[in-house]
Amino acid sequence: MKNYLLIFCLLIISILKAEDVVSGKAVSPIPKEIIAGEKLVLEFNNIHADARLLVNSSYGKTMLIPQIVGNSVIFEVPGFISEKAGTIKWKLLGVSLMQSGKVMVLPELQPKLIENYFGPRSIQAGGKDYSMLVSIPTDRFDNPLSDGTGVEISEFFQGVLKTDSIEIKNMFAWKNITSKEKVGNIIVSGTSKGLQTKEMISQVYPSVATDFKLAIQREHSFADGNQVTRVKTSVIKDEFNNLVGDGTFVEFLIIDSENIIQKTYAATINGVATAQLLHPEKPITWKISANITGMAKSNEVVVDYEPVIEDFNVELDLENNFIMVGPLTSFLGQYIPDGTEVVLKILDSNNEIHSRHRETSKAGFAIFKPGRGINYADSFTFKIETLGVTKSIQ
Repeated sequence: MKNYLLIFCLLIISILKAEDVVSGKAVSPIPKEIIAGEKLVLEFNNIHADARLLVNSSYGKTMLIPQIVGNSVIFEVPGFISEKAGTIKWKLLGVSLMQSGKVMVLPELQPKLIENYFGPRSIQAGGKDYSMLVSIPTDRFDNPLSDGTGVEISEFFQGVLKTDSIEIKNMFAWKNITSKEKVGNIIVSGTSKGLQTKEMISQVYPSVATDFKLAIQREHSFADGNQVTRVKTSVIKDEFNNLVGDGTFVEFLIIDSENIIQKTYAATINGVATAQLLHPEKPITWKISANITGMAKSNEVVVDYEPVIEDFNVELDLENNFIMVGPLTSFLGQYIPDGTEVVLKILDSNNEIHSRHRETSKAGFAIFKPGRGINYADSFTFKIETLGVTKSIQ
């Protein structure tokens, strides 16, 4: 009977010890917070060697196998987990009384690098457009510093330096860099706890162009098809008196007195665009205007062109199939430029066009050979047109 009682007592003691081994307790308090890069070790005693520690972090879930040191079971969280700022949740598995907790990993206090994002790098003058600077100071493990960390943002424009202190919120600090009324470069940089960034530049370009005027420059007003009329804009500026950017396209629209529309384009240099228009070959009136599409327009100017000749000679030699027009002389008595168009229309007795011929002048003359298939015994009219002057010979 005594032996049975001894065995029963030993059995009760072994069960109590086994339950204590399974439940286990931490040898030292588990920290609630650590700084990124510090070792995170969880040590328990009186637990089985086959217990496991489930770690849940930003990298996902990881099962840790313990190290046995004497009566203690040690779980060492890998460095790649404890170096990442955020929350690490842990759960001890394989014990009768489940234990769990969490450890907050805080970023280091001193930044190693400041990541800057800045754009757009070109904005429009006037104070309405802006570039945004986003600064993210990070520690040596690439963790953004804690909210509340100060970032000094410096802004330099045309000799004026402005500095603002911005606190990190939700892992970054940001500021809108507003454009100015004048064009130029805004230079921006950031500083946090003595660490500086590289400077970055946002270019302020002119705002929308305003209306402008046109001026006409020409050597004479004759319709000789040779000289050039220059149409120049006034200096084109925006509403803040900035010159529009070089290369701004200006469209020139020409409507003549016959309602024929012509267009040409020119780019601005130092705010001025110049279009060159070849003189017409006959007296005509042009109405010229210009615009920058969707932005600005000019006034309308009227340009008249006078006839360069009043009359010309025509020599008919129908037996030899030969018609010579000329000499064609300009307002100074000189021959008109080579290549001037001369048109011959041969009209029958019903005043209908029998044939039409075109030649260009050379050395002041145009020569036609209309062909030998015409019976000149019939009544024909020879009409010659050039430089806006028409002459008919019966």
